[in-house]
Amino acid sequence: MQPMGTGEHPTNCQYRVIDIPPQEHRTQGNMMSALAEGLNHRALSMLKAVVAGRAQISCSSEPDLFIDGVPCCDQYLAHTLAHEGFIAPAYQGAVGVLVPAALTVAGEAALSPAPAAA
Repeated sequence: MQPMGTGEHPTNCQYRVIDIPPQEHRTQGNMMSALAEGLNHRALSMLKAVVAGRAQISCSSEPDLFIDGVPCCDQYLAHTLAHEGFIAPAYQGAVGVLVPAALTVAGEAALSPAPAAA
């Protein structure tokens, strides 16, 4: 990834600002790329805690998940669930504020039972 250009840092310090082109946003078609092999038991447990109303999520670019007021032990998975569209904040808050976590349509689909084979 090549920088688009450089400029002066807003504080006029010794650092320079580098403009990096935005990454391609995920679409519905490639949403499950990081979880292509399915959700493990830990991910499903996190989603179930969200459904039960026990989860909070931080409003940030790397949202942290808290269950029963305690940070999840696997924040990497929590970030992945948020970035892949399984969980989201129930409403927008200021950066860093904890708000209730909500399950998205993809999260609901992940928890729904698979149809029985005929």
